[in-house]
Formats: sequence, structure tokens, C-alpha cells
Amino acid sequence: MRNSPARHVFFAFLALWLGVSESIANPKEDVKEQAKAALTRAAELTDLKAQGSSPFHLSSRVQLSIRGPLDTQGTYVLDWESAERLRGEIAFPGFSEVEVASDGKLWRLRSLAYPPLRVWQLRELMDLKKELLFDLKKDVKKIRTSDKNGTHSLCIEFRRDPGSFTTCIDSATGAPLSIEEDSPVVKKRSEYSNYVTIGGKMYPQDMRYFEGEKQLVALHVEELNQASTINANLFSPLPGIDAQPWCSAPQPPRMLHFLAVHPNSPSRSDYDPSTNKGRVGLFATIGTDGRLKNLHIVQSVSPTLDAAVLKGAEEVRYEPSACNGIPIEHETVEWVEYFIQP
Repeated sequence: MRNSPARHVFFAFLALWLGVSESIANPKEDVKEQAKAALTRAAELTDLKAQGSSPFHLSSRVQLSIRGPLDTQGTYVLDWESAERLRGEIAFPGFSEVEVASDGKLWRLRSLAYPPLRVWQLRELMDLKKELLFDLKKDVKKIRTSDKNGTHSLCIEFRRDPGSFTTCIDSATGAPLSIEEDSPVVKKRSEYSNYVTIGGKMYPQDMRYFEGEKQLVALHVEELNQASTINANLFSPLPGIDAQPWCSAPQPPRMLHFLAVHPNSPSRSDYDPSTNKGRVGLFATIGTDGRLKNLHIVQSVSPTLDAAVLKGAEEVRYEPSACNGIPIEHETVEWVEYFIQP
């Protein structure tokens, strides 16, 4: 699962890591073009929100791993009229969110100051277009074929230093099946299955997100229908909420000054003793001035390392996101990975 906006992963301690594998195809220009074509087709095939698409209603049941395996139940509902008008609602015990976008404005009402990490991961899991197109400018390491449970797939692996990303696509339908990220600190995997057809597109009824072998998010689409009309009242401004500038395809923010983290004499007690690794998740809002604000640690490692990440975030600078040339705020979760060399 990619982390918006730029997928920068920072290492406080660097170690040499080599991914050794056999390449089935050399990453020549024709292979890169084949990979680009397959990923672009998969993104277009599953993009229900493409310009000119028909309005639709989506209702889903969601399970999140908070204290135990998939122990928290909730819902996600989306009413989409056009690229300019939509309403999304998320509801879980302890957290709720309503977003209304209409005519270039966004109203957002949350029960907390920031979304919990699992909710953030749910939203990324559902953003198939961004997940699929993220790697287009990266070098193709190899393309291979795979047969699993009777499904023939094309798997595209991209280089990442250190580690790799791998996306597998159903060879028969062109629909994405899985997206994996493998790094020295964590292995993440998103899975998509049980596709349904709607308005010339395909959409997965089931989506799952894993870290290692632990399933952290599960979504099942219970209702997905085209709608000739949607109640206009759904897109009314939320009472008491200030509107923000909004557009469906903003220019993404661009990092100008990277997050530099310098922990004060961290010890092995600051890391997972079984792995000597750590991974801090930082939620932040990129302001219109390019600075980070509304900082919250959404995944902790230790007080020492958490404090170092918060301190380093003060120096980060972005070229802000923009709608039609107007700077807008942008939310992100950045990851800082630590590991000690053996």
C-alpha cells in the first residue's frame, strides 16, 4: 500500500540489503512499455470515478484489526454523482467521518482530529488508481507469469532501494489481483478479488490488507449500483463546518526538504527485540505554506524514536498541493523506518 503523497521512506540507520531473484525478462524498453500498458489498463478498468462515469452508490462492510484480528466492525458508504460531487461516510466504534465535496469545495466532519491508522489504510486500500500508477516511472526489475488457484496472472516487479514493489494482474481480465511492498522492515500486501461489472468497469467485492501474515483490514462490498439520480440533499454543506478548496484531481504535493531524523542515543530497547527494527507512522497535514501541521504519531516505536520523528518533521518543507493553481491542504501519513545492523 502506498503512502501519500510521495512515498518517501527514511532510514535512521542504513544497512545493505540485497534482493536476489531470477529475472524472467530483462528490463528493456519494450518490457517497460508492456508493464506501463498493463498497469494503465488495470487502473482505467477499475476507476469508477473517471470523468464521465455514471453515478453510483457503494455500501460496504469493513473489519479492522485494532486490539485483535479483525475485531472491529464498521461501514463505508460512498455516493458519487460526478467528479465534482460526492459524499463519503465512515463509521466505526470510536470514530466517524463524513466528507461532502461539491462545486469545488470540501466539507469534512470527524469525531477525532485525525483518522486512526487502520482507517487511513482502508482508504489507501480502496484507492486502486493511485496504488497501480505509482510505480510507472520506476525501473522494471522483471516481469513474470504466475498460476495460482487456477488464475493466470502477470506480475510486474519494480526496483526500490532497498526492496521492491510487485503488482500482479489477471491475464484474462486485466484486473489487479495483488500489490506487494517488500522492505527490510515490513512486508505489506493488498489483495483484490471477486470482481463485479458495473458500467463497463470492474470492481472488487473483496479487498484485504496484510502486514507480514497479519490481516489488518478486510472490506466486503455489499451493494454497488448505478444510480440514475442521487438525492441532491446528500451534497448539501455540512452545518457548522468551514469549506476547503477542493478538486477531484489536485496537483500532488512535492517534498522539497526531506525528513531528517536523528535520535538521541537510541538503544536496543527502542526496537522490537525480536527483529531490532522499528517503524514510526506520522500523520500530518501539509499546509498551504508547505509546512507540516496537525502532527500525530499513529504508530509508535518508543518515546525516543517517536520524539525524534516529531522533531524532524518541523524541518520538512513541501511545495503544497494545488487545485487549479490554488494551494490546498493535503493529508498524509509518512513512515520512518529504523533498523540496527546485526
